[in-house]
Amino acid sequence: AQHMLTRLEFALLGRPEIVLAPLLPSNWGLLFSVRAGRERSPMERWFTYGGRFREAWHYRVATHALVHLARLAGAPMPSPEYLPPDDFAPVAEYLARRRAAGQPCVVHGLVSPVVRIAMAARQAGLDISGTFFRAGGEALTDAKRELVESTGSEITPSYVVSELGAVGVGCRRMRRGNSVHHFADSTAVIRRRVRAPLTDTDVDAILFTTLLPFSPRVLINADMGDCGVVEPVNCDCTFAQAGFTTCV
Repeated sequence: AQHMLTRLEFALLGRPEIVLAPLLPSNWGLLFSVRAGRERSPMERWFTYGGRFREAWHYRVATHALVHLARLAGAPMPSPEYLPPDDFAPVAEYLARRRAAGQPCVVHGLVSPVVRIAMAARQAGLDISGTFFRAGGEALTDAKRELVESTGSEITPSYVVSELGAVGVGCRRMRRGNSVHHFADSTAVIRRRVRAPLTDTDVDAILFTTLLPFSPRVLINADMGDCGVVEPVNCDCTFAQAGFTTCV
């Protein structure tokens, strides 16, 4: 339901989707592909980086076995496509082809690799305008956002913690900083003033409590190592209309 709200907020329904994610032991590529299939918006391509054959052949074999098993179970899932070492140009070229065909893509990935796609497009003079990036795994800084937006693309931060699931997603109005609408149906959040490790600075640690019976963990006021501001947000976006009126 949270992912469908994101699609509605950014008008992404019906657009081709790809995922940029590593192989096992990361489950991102598998997770997004299965979820997209359940939402009747199958993942079109899965580009993966890292995991050279010599060091990660067992992860490659296990990943392909799980993809095959998922297909046997009826889940439409693409096979991972391996990018050349330190080269994100093939993804940028694919996005440019889809853009030229009038079908700009939605890309799910981590912040830094997503920025590398935008850099590759700029360096090669490729038009990927209209592409929508949903990026998580690390803070989306203003500098990284500006680089992606310089290609004519959109980007929004997605705050996900492995032990919690999705914490929140930014809306159209959140054009600066690393802010998201908190998904209050799945976690509760409070702040606690603490001293940042190895510094003389006090920060507001964000503590989470899981609410769903099928949460990956049962946590009560757990410190995930993140700090920030938790405050009400005055917004008329899809998330706010659904009742998610707190910003992290």
